[in-house]
Amino acid sequence: MKLPHRATLLAAALLLPTITHASDKALTDTLSAFTQCDASFFSSLQTHRAAWDALVPLKHEQNASWIAVENRNRDGQDSVPIQGTPQVAGMKLVSYFDQSADLDELGYYLFWGFIVDGRPDQVAQQLAPLLKHPEQLRPLGPTFVRSELRQGNSWQVIQPLKGAPGTARLERVLLLEPESSQSNRTRLSCSLQGATDKAAFAEVRPDIPASDYPQPAPATDITDAVVPDSVLKPLDVPLLQPKFASLRYTYATTKDNEKKSDPVTIEMTAEGGLLNKTEIYSPSFQVHRQIKADLIQLKSKMVGIGDGRVLVTQHADVQIPKDWTAGQTLSSRLLMENTPAKPGDERMTTQMTCTVGKRYPAAQVFATLTGDAIELSCEHGSYRSTSAFIEDLGVSFLLQSSSGGQYRYEVTALEVVR
Repeated sequence: MKLPHRATLLAAALLLPTITHASDKALTDTLSAFTQCDASFFSSLQTHRAAWDALVPLKHEQNASWIAVENRNRDGQDSVPIQGTPQVAGMKLVSYFDQSADLDELGYYLFWGFIVDGRPDQVAQQLAPLLKHPEQLRPLGPTFVRSELRQGNSWQVIQPLKGAPGTARLERVLLLEPESSQSNRTRLSCSLQGATDKAAFAEVRPDIPASDYPQPAPATDITDAVVPDSVLKPLDVPLLQPKFASLRYTYATTKDNEKKSDPVTIEMTAEGGLLNKTEIYSPSFQVHRQIKADLIQLKSKMVGIGDGRVLVTQHADVQIPKDWTAGQTLSSRLLMENTPAKPGDERMTTQMTCTVGKRYPAAQVFATLTGDAIELSCEHGSYRSTSAFIEDLGVSFLLQSSSGGQYRYEVTALEVVR
């Protein structure tokens, strides 16, 4: 076998440190650009993509490159490991994450950054030489924060503000925080949060296409959302038919025998064997629902908070007894989706199993009620409840529940139109 010429080996040996040093400088330059929490990070990835391409999955477009995760909207798919955990400016980079969350009235949040070995105070010291103004990164308990507020066309460094930014203000934050209480790692992240809009996305995150910008969902009337016939037909049984035109009642809640809370008013109207229900918690907050006997939910919408969408039951596995004989069960497994849909939406599944118990006078629930009440002891996954099905009305009343405490519900006023 012919060996390489000695001069060739010497040249390679001399060149190797230069290549390694260049790669280290490229990574350091990009991490320094990252700390600005703006588009310069993605420009630096483009400039130094040869160095980063060996460490992470990169994508490129025109003047920007970015580290690609599978889905920033879904847990478990919003991070990628960094090959070899390179040491950059004294910090070992373990992984990269890119996450988003639409919290409705609390604002829209984008987080992107690195999991780094070491505690936040150690990482803050190592990061300081990369910052243009290291004094702006301030300790706040175990975390370090640089907070900026969008004012006009510029960003102003401010003291961190309490509470969520909501939809009234736009913030940009550099944050060092413990990854968890058990690990000796730091979550080094940038965030764009609050009243995000197209201009902010385009300025700070050039890697995100306009098609992925958060779109405000148009307010949807609950009557416009359609429940599939496959859900409705199995519920059309005599046992659960309403026997009134309208019902209005008020109840008070007691938790763990403490003082009663503010009363809640419930209004129901019967329509085609279903019930349209409004829960009035305050003048500014209500929940509208379409239900069957107040046991099975078909759709719901919050008014006063939330994003104006309707949660619709798209599939239901329901078992309904033929009568209210003690020991029988009523069960349901509901699969629900929000409409209109948004990227990253996840289906919601609820399960309930109710066992039929004793009969007793409905007047024990409220004095003017007639006939029998039928006890229903129900399991809803992690919590339990007790309801009274009022046979003369064809509707149930919640009496007790256990979820983070013991709750009792007392009907204090009731009006029925038959």
